[in-house]
Amino acid sequence: MTLTPLTSDLLSEVSHGFFTRMGGSSTGIYHGLNCGNGSGDRPDAVQSNRAAVADFFGRPADHLQSVHQTHSSQVQILTAPLTAAPKADAMVTATAGVILGVLTADCQPVLFHDAKARVIGAAHAGY
Repeated sequence: MTLTPLTSDLLSEVSHGFFTRMGGSSTGIYHGLNCGNGSGDRPDAVQSNRAAVADFFGRPADHLQSVHQTHSSQVQILTAPLTAAPKADAMVTATAGVILGVLTADCQPVLFHDAKARVIGAAHAGY
């Protein structure tokens, strides 16, 4: 599957992408690139889609980290891979090789990058 995420020149120092529903292996109402573990989509399709996103960045699927989004101000600081999806709407890390992923429908994805501190962040912004 070929993925063509949107990128920004403002974040050219860090690998990133705003993925659309284009591509992916989900069908029916989830047709396309559904990466939501909490959706009603087939788990094998979601895992395939998540693996494709991670592969885009040249990483294994378990490097793609996401949280259980709750429309809150909670932020998860990642120093190691998550073993479960904590309730939060943003993540930050200074750990190399970690892929941060947030899901959106009618909300806005926000990416952060501090080149000096070598920190990245991703947030699900909206209510």
